[in-house]
Amino acid sequence: MVRSGQVVGPHDCSDRLPYWLLRMKEGGEVIAPGDPKRQVQFIDVRDLANWGVNKVEQNLTGVFNVTGPSYKLTMEELLNTCKEVCQSNAKLIWIEEDFLLEHNVKPWDELSLWLPRALNGAASVDNGKALSEGLTFSP
Repeated sequence: MVRSGQVVGPHDCSDRLPYWLLRMKEGGEVIAPGDPKRQVQFIDVRDLANWGVNKVEQNLTGVFNVTGPSYKLTMEELLNTCKEVCQSNAKLIWIEEDFLLEHNVKPWDELSLWLPRALNGAASVDNGKALSEGLTFSP
């Protein structure tokens, strides 16, 4: 049983990761949601597929949390990486979670990949078992 995290990559119609890349490319002031140190997780569909096919071919059984990366990725690191990749001059403006919720900003939907504290367990899943079975991630 493969329990994947948020899947990104080619043909991802949610545009959750591309949203941040496109927003950083625009530059200017960018709302950065909640706690900069909050963990985020996702996996590229190609990494998920490669690992899954390999494990089926090996007749591996069990329950695996298949998400990434292999370390604790924070929202701050993700957004700064998007800025770097886009060679952006964007300025991150961190907005407190309580303010966002009080103003009815929809987590995950209106600010991509952002989950409030109450739902943060969804972005801090232990993927150690899959890592020990060879799960790797594209850069």
